Amino acid sequence: MYLDGHPTTQLNGHTHTNGTAPITQPQLVWSWPIEHEDRQRERNADAASHNARPFEVDRKILKDVVREKMGVDVGRITFMSAGTFHKAFLVTLVDHFSVVARVARRFMPRLKTESEVATIHYLRHKANVPVCTIYHHDSNPYNRLGGEFILMSRAPGIPLSKVYHELAYDDLVKLMKHLALIILPLFAHRFKAIGSLYFGPDPLFALGSGAPTPKATQDCYSAFPFSPTLDFSGFFGRAQKSSSSLSTIRSSSREYHVGPIISWPFFGSNRGELTHPTELNRGPWMTTESYLQSCVDREIEGVVREMEGKSAPHRLHLDPVEIRSSRHHHVRAVPGDESDESDEWNLSESEEEWEGPGDHTYRDYRRNQRSTFLVAHIAKREENVKKEMGRWMQIMERLIGLLDKKDGPEEFGLDCHDLSLENIFVDEHDHTSITCIIDWESTTTRPLWACAHVPAFLQSSPILTKLFRDIVAQLATDPTIPAQLPKTGRSNDFATVCHEWLYYEAAGTRLRSAHRCAEWDGWEEGLVESILGGEEFEGEWFK
Repeated sequence: MYLDGHPTTQLNGHTHTNGTAPITQPQLVWSWPIEHEDRQRERNADAASHNARPFEVDRKILKDVVREKMGVDVGRITFMSAGTFHKAFLVTLVDHFSVVARVARRFMPRLKTESEVATIHYLRHKANVPVCTIYHHDSNPYNRLGGEFILMSRAPGIPLSKVYHELAYDDLVKLMKHLALIILPLFAHRFKAIGSLYFGPDPLFALGSGAPTPKATQDCYSAFPFSPTLDFSGFFGRAQKSSSSLSTIRSSSREYHVGPIISWPFFGSNRGELTHPTELNRGPWMTTESYLQSCVDREIEGVVREMEGKSAPHRLHLDPVEIRSSRHHHVRAVPGDESDESDEWNLSESEEEWEGPGDHTYRDYRRNQRSTFLVAHIAKREENVKKEMGRWMQIMERLIGLLDKKDGPEEFGLDCHDLSLENIFVDEHDHTSITCIIDWESTTTRPLWACAHVPAFLQSSPILTKLFRDIVAQLATDPTIPAQLPKTGRSNDFATVCHEWLYYEAAGTRLRSAHRCAEWDGWEEGLVESILGGEEFEGEWFK
């Protein structure tokens, strides 16, 4: 039997992917005291997050779902973590085999889960990146569990964060080399558009000559109702009436396409849900210029929708002294209004001490109270967002113009944007050997200057950043490197890939810095100037 392309064995009616049967252990017995204690840990984690919406996972239903999909009873459910997009649980079956259940909040419904599954499958089979095995997933946000979920294998090894600061210099160099041998071959993969990966042929180009002409109001990526365009019935095996039944990807011969981008700036900060798929242009984009223009339009439309009361204001992130003039700061609707100086902004009170209205309710009330009297300021704010984003667009276009041009249509790469110490797993005994990389949600295709960067956990150290560049340069001169490059029409060798990465990493430094204006959590007055500097210093960007 094969599971996600790997040989498996069966034990106690369950399928294991390690190829060998583990030592027989007594069956794990469900314990209600342990379960109640773990539920309290989950509640405490929820209470510690002031701004997260209530998100409770019914563990009884989760237990039933895992038993049905894995074919073995559940012995224990342990809360692991709660983040912006998911809650994660370690589910241990009665035969001591463990799986991770990631249950999603209702951000980016349907597309986020389907893109993440397709991306992980692509990384395993097309790029040879060590990732987890996906056993089953459900991208319906209104399923009986109440949220989209993915059942996947537990990452082997230990997080790099546990041993990173104890590594000797030689081991650190060896670790970086192993990581570079994962990043560089992946950088060699090319795509035709900016967006996120999905299974199947591109629905925009897969229509035959006899197909009816699509209407402008149709959107094949809309989550409601569920579109058959992204139906996974052709990619997943159906569960059989047996204890080892699994609905999973079983072959590497899959087709992929680039679809709408799964990125927080295009969905977060009250950017809307997929029930209104036309409110924003989420791609895919065939050129960098069209992508950048969509970023500009997104921020302008976001301000307009906020002013019209169609979306709630986003939470501010800039320091108040950096914001020149905002209806959220320094502006009072009536004399003596001190709402911006109150404790509502720093959330210093605990949940027990706070007896007034909810934080979100009170802040939105104050914002709406001020904006009611500030019609002139509303118009000024729209004018400011257009001016600031227009300035950013001009700088980005000039910086892109300084890059070397290549013949043919523009090409894009897959960005490893979140290589943190927590997401990289290493062997428990050999800390230089990378066993798995997790957390590929919101992975997107981007321009090459955005993809060629050192891993995130090294960027805070100029010394380690330079060391990683030196390692890449050394790999380019090593003819013995066993790199697996994609089969493309171009005759690229590993040395060419290394040199190309080094070029875009250096030439794209200022582009990546300026691009942060479009990755912020919503536009704020003063944001562009805070990142780009004053207009009088604009020439420094092009030296």
